[in-house]
Formats: sequence, C-alpha cells, structure tokens
Amino acid sequence: KGAVCGSNMHQLTVAGTMWLEESKRKRAPVHLGWAPHVMRMMSGDPGPFECPSNTGPPIPAVFIKQERTGFTYPSLSIDSGYFRRQNGLYNGYYRADMETEADTAGGDRDFDDAYVYTKPIGPKKAEVYAQKTGTGRELSLLDWRTRTLQANFSTSNKFIVPLIRGGMAMNISAASSGVKPWHIFFVDYNDWTACTETGFYIRSRDNQFRGDRPRRPEWVQPRHNKKANVSFVDGSIKKMEEARLIPPADERAASIWHPQRQPGWTGVLGQ
Repeated sequence: KGAVCGSNMHQLTVAGTMWLEESKRKRAPVHLGWAPHVMRMMSGDPGPFECPSNTGPPIPAVFIKQERTGFTYPSLSIDSGYFRRQNGLYNGYYRADMETEADTAGGDRDFDDAYVYTKPIGPKKAEVYAQKTGTGRELSLLDWRTRTLQANFSTSNKFIVPLIRGGMAMNISAASSGVKPWHIFFVDYNDWTACTETGFYIRSRDNQFRGDRPRRPEWVQPRHNKKANVSFVDGSIKKMEEARLIPPADERAASIWHPQRQPGWTGVLGQ
C-alpha cells in the first residue's frame, strides 16, 4: 500500500506542479481548494488522489460559485477550508458543510450556509447535489471544468460527477513566494489542506485560525510502517517519521514547510 500511495503521490506532484506553473499568471487559489484543479491537469482522472490506507470521506469534483449584486466572490471546491467534511453518512450521502465567511474575522463561522451531499457510485463516480441554507448569496454548482451544472439553486438537481477519494494534502505554503525545492508539496494527511501557518486564515475544527500545532503536525498520517509519504517541490518523494514533520514553535521560522517569513506576512498567495 505504501508503494501504491507513493506512486500516486508522484502523479499528484507532477500535476500539482503543472497547475502552479499555470497559475503564475494569477494567484494560485490553494486556500479555496486545489483538488479539482489538479485533477484537470490529469485529464479528469481521480485515481491518483487515493492512498489505499486512507479511510476518510471522499469528495465530489465540483465547485460552488458565489454571487451577489455588486460583489464578486471566489468559487470554492469541497476540499477547501471553507468546508467541513463530515465522516458520517446522512441517508446514504456524505455531507460537506459550507461557510462563506470562514476566512474573515467577523464571519459567523457556523458552516451552515450550504450543504453538499455525495453518494459514491463505484470507485470513481458519485451522485451529488447541493442545498443552500443560511446565506443571502446566490450559489451555483459547477463541475470540475468550472462549467455550470445548475445556477442559483435552492436545492440543486442530482448530478453524476467524478469522485475523489483523498488521503493526501497539498501544503498550502508551496504556492507562496520564496518556496525552495526542499519544501513539502504533498503529504499523507487526514484532511485536504496541510496548513502550518495561521496567516492563511484557514479555520481549524475548533474555529481558530489554523496552523498545525508547534510540537506536533496536527493531521499528518504516518500510515506506512509509522511513516508518512511526503513529496517535495523538486518532485522527490520520501517516507518520513512524524517527528521530522513537526512545524517550528515560531511559525515565521524557516522549515521544511515554508521559507522564513517577515513580520506582518499575511499569507496572501502569490506574494
């Protein structure tokens, strides 16, 4: 299983590099979700996302687009920090709870603005629908190519889309400036976005701005003989013990996760 996971991680690393290269024309929106973008670089194949030892909930390859008169909002994919992915089933569906203001200091952060429901159909397909609940914004459901499936839904129709069975996370810091070949790109993880810096404004499960804890990488998963598969920006892959993946107590300090940060660094992608 470790060898299969490593091979899949290599494919993700190649595709992720292609996406970041493509995104140099604009800021790579890793904090808004990365999985469908990387899947597009693999011609829509969700297979390489899977670690055979992972048991976490799968996600559909879709986006939620947000609109309101006079305002422009980003589209979000289900792996982003704007969703909480539930492990349990609701009438046979996995549910992901959306919060439109997860990255703002004044947001309510209840993760109750919309729900996305996913029912696996075989290993690579899923039935998906979305339900708007607690937001005044217009929401539209988009496929992994960002084509509109249904605009301005209250409760959308059901659609068949690719199913992404995860197990690996992209290190969000890999999309920032100053990254070096030895910085982590992907890692075995039990959530979709590896975040060691609070400056990216991704919420943890206890509603704090998330940076993995100073003495322990919060969600790294050493699944393979007590080691985790880790890929780096230069494309290399290693098996590493959890202790070697501990972020520094001072999150501005240089580490294998990110370069040295200056005081006031905000984590705005591309800067």
